Amino acid sequence: MSHSVEVEWSSAVWRESETNPGARFKTVRMTLGRRADLTSRVRTMLNRARFHAASGETEERLEAALLAIDADRVLLDWGLLEVEGLRIDGEPATVRKLVEAGPEELCREIAEQIRRDCKLTETERKN
Repeated sequence: MSHSVEVEWSSAVWRESETNPGARFKTVRMTLGRRADLTSRVRTMLNRARFHAASGETEERLEAALLAIDADRVLLDWGLLEVEGLRIDGEPATVRKLVEAGPEELCREIAEQIRRDCKLTETERKN
């Protein structure tokens, strides 16, 4: 006896913001192809950031901080699809507007969520 059961897969997921109550965001779900794409985008950047952070020089640490910000921007551009429940300068937030003019803590929250979803923990990024 065989019977067919279909499995439903949603390629994105909505989450409620913890840093900005009332706002929510939609991010992509990890797939094999997306993991390969994201890894190729951020690997070199994260290695450079780690290298600069290891230095005791102020300029090197600043470079590491800038690279970490750039990595967050790549994560947001790559994995953030929509934002709801947030207005920026009187208009509904878009992904681009959030990155350019929105609350930094929300951008960091979303970037960290994308990292967790991708399982790009600090330990995994170092390997």
